[in-house]
Amino acid sequence: MTSAPIDGLIDWYRDLPLSHRQDIAAFVACAAPGFGALDVWNSPDLPGEFIATIQTLRGDCYYEVGLALTLRSVIEFFIISRRSTRAAWQEVARALEIAENSAPSELITSNLESLDFRAEQWIRSCDKWRILRETSLTDDNLNAYLALR
Repeated sequence: MTSAPIDGLIDWYRDLPLSHRQDIAAFVACAAPGFGALDVWNSPDLPGEFIATIQTLRGDCYYEVGLALTLRSVIEFFIISRRSTRAAWQEVARALEIAENSAPSELITSNLESLDFRAEQWIRSCDKWRILRETSLTDDNLNAYLALR
């Protein structure tokens, strides 16, 4: 039996580093219908509230597939496409270097110093996304899920 596609997405999300879960929840809250009530700036547990919101949005199989498609699109567009390659992170480094040369600050310096580590972490998280995308979140799997209902 094909499991609910949202279950795979939730498992992937829960396995991410906290900072990644926070970033993803924030982007989804700002870009996806149904997530606007998440308090991105003041929530004491944004990742937990994000999962709770997903759970409340789950419905019949068609609604669940729609939710999976929405999350798949938002996460791929705002996160995966911008954080999955070393080239993308080199662009971030260049932007930070320009900013540091214009207006030096401890925050920019700190971000530059930790950039390689963060980049490697994100690239690994994006690789895990690709596995999820090629299994639970494929159009074929979503269609199979609908067919079983």
